Amino acid sequence: MTEKTPLTSEFHITKRPQIIYKKDKSSLELLKQNREHNFDSQLPSKRERLSLKSQQSKVHIKKHSLPIKLAPNRHPSKDLYVIGITGTNGKTSVAYLIAEVLKSAGYKPFVLGTLNSENKGLSTPDSDDVKSYMQDHLDRGGTHFIMEVTSEGIDQTRMLDIDFNIKLLTNITEDHLDYHKTFEKYQQAKLGFMREGTAHTIYPQTFKKEPINFTTKLLGHFNCLNIKAAASVLRHINISENNIQKTLSSFSFQDVPPPEKHTATINSRNVSTR
Repeated sequence: MTEKTPLTSEFHITKRPQIIYKKDKSSLELLKQNREHNFDSQLPSKRERLSLKSQQSKVHIKKHSLPIKLAPNRHPSKDLYVIGITGTNGKTSVAYLIAEVLKSAGYKPFVLGTLNSENKGLSTPDSDDVKSYMQDHLDRGGTHFIMEVTSEGIDQTRMLDIDFNIKLLTNITEDHLDYHKTFEKYQQAKLGFMREGTAHTIYPQTFKKEPINFTTKLLGHFNCLNIKAAASVLRHINISENNIQKTLSSFSFQDVPPPEKHTATINSRNVSTR
């Protein structure tokens, strides 16, 4: 995946011992090494804050890892593998397809979207609420955070400060124009989200080429595209082909358990889900 671009920090910390991060170190080993050098009480530079997330992108998040807790102002998205899914249709389906395969591979994902945002009509909560969901998931030992990203959420900057690893665009059709008024503005919102930042991006013209050499219980052309989109994400993060095929071939939305409830306090607002 594309490496996140480090920025120059305004803070100068003298006599800091140099730490060389090796590819074979897990996120917990990196955190332990930081603590041994008393970094918890110091404000890290942007380069150092991104080092842990960068290592997770290279070696992936270890199974059964303990919750990661760093500086109080550190955004929790930096310590989770964050997948953002936008598009007119298919966001919820693709999110749960990805989550079920991650579970089968031994990880602990969380899906935030239409089925469990706990805000009336709000698939993409406000940025503070999203941060609360992420922190709660991280505190529970979560590894992956999969979220639906709506066009209105993009327009209202509800993804503020979220550090995405992957962004997926399912499709763009002429819909939800009551808010954006024109298709051009609607399309601009979706594509603007995809182009912003340094996350790995997956577009329809890419995932439609994904080979699916197995049968599934999900019927219809739209479900075939949803499976291709999910497989594209999972293959990018090196989930084994065996887990992908075994889970997706037997997957049925009727088998999905009720969405995990979020225990932190959030702000309820009556906002459109589009």
